[in-house]
Amino acid sequence: MRSAFFEAREPFIDFRSQRMELVDLAPQLALDAAWFELSHLPQQFSNFLIAGRARCTPHRASRGTRRVGFGGMRPPTLVARRRLYLLARVVVARYYRRPLTLDVVARAIATSPRQLQRAYEQFGEASFSEDLLARRMRAGAELLIDQPAIPVADVARLVGYSRGSHFAAAFRRRYGLSPARFRAQALKRGG
Repeated sequence: MRSAFFEAREPFIDFRSQRMELVDLAPQLALDAAWFELSHLPQQFSNFLIAGRARCTPHRASRGTRRVGFGGMRPPTLVARRRLYLLARVVVARYYRRPLTLDVVARAIATSPRQLQRAYEQFGEASFSEDLLARRMRAGAELLIDQPAIPVADVARLVGYSRGSHFAAAFRRRYGLSPARFRAQALKRGG
């Protein structure tokens, strides 16, 4: 039954963005699979699986001390917030080369920036900007190692930076080395 459910799907078009563009099916199918599995589990098990790091308890805290995802949160809210987080991660993984902001991603997945912030705070290990930076740095490091002929300034543009100096500074903060020195050390080890 599950394979027929997923094979019968047509590629879906994202109508929420300004331009209509065909969206790759792989991330959507992964999200649909998770949604399908969670929607058919008994309520207590789905709450446990959906919550991840969050707890779903009937306890209510005062407004001043309440943390996101803790306290009396309804299960449908947890499901919706987890889905927002996963969708945002897919957008960051796929479109990290573009100038992404929290507002842009929130608009792309049809939510508010604050709800997306809450989803990252509740289910993520890092904030949205840290997640985007980590993805860009990982892609930059891979390009520096795999493509030694590409200049560092071009690598910076390929991973979403308009200026090579900004990329170099972020890379140095992340890895402790300049991009050129990182590449030289990687080539020394590999060759």
